[in-house]
Amino acid sequence: MKKINIAIDGPSGVGKSTVSELIAKKFNLKFINSGSLYRAISLFFFQKLGKEQFKQILDEKYVLDNWNIKQLFLDPFGNLFLDNVKIENKDLRKDEISWGASKIAKYKLIRSQIVSFLQDYSEKEKGVIMDGRDTTFVVLPNAELKIFLWASAEIRATRRMEQNQELGFKTNYEELLKEIEERDFQDMNRENDPLHKTDDAILIDSSNMNIQEVVNKISELILERINNE
Repeated sequence: MKKINIAIDGPSGVGKSTVSELIAKKFNLKFINSGSLYRAISLFFFQKLGKEQFKQILDEKYVLDNWNIKQLFLDPFGNLFLDNVKIENKDLRKDEISWGASKIAKYKLIRSQIVSFLQDYSEKEKGVIMDGRDTTFVVLPNAELKIFLWASAEIRATRRMEQNQELGFKTNYEELLKEIEERDFQDMNRENDPLHKTDDAILIDSSNMNIQEVVNKISELILERINNE
């Protein structure tokens, strides 16, 4: 089967990573979450500095003076390594690492390094599915298939609340909704590369769809692209 690159954009909490992972397994693609690279850099500084200093001195100058993009490596299977050590996803999901990644992702030079890194990889390792909030228009503008995955803020808040309840976490719907709406506003109004749907991206509104229905829809689009290549 011919290999194509697929880019999936969309707001926070819409299910981009879950869908991308399922599609990757179905079509034997390499799944890459672009945000994981910023989290990996955050993890590096957290390990280097410790919790207290990490929150005190993680400014742009310090990051640029102490970071080298060559410390990151993606193998041909899409596994991410930091200083030759494979990174486990659970290590990237800690609150402190998320906080650091959010700061680091705002640094323009770091963003340009990550974009170049991912573009080089996707050109050499054809058959990538990548998700993020600037993937279709910055990271993979030449992807053969671009998806803008959407769901209303209310639906995303409800889904997040249900997920948290399944995990045994107490969750307030109104607080979740407020967080999601604030994140949407930030993403869509940020100075550098605000979230938006490109003209050549296909909109999939998943508000009234389950995960399998979204996977099926994207699978149809992938097969169309492969057959037309």
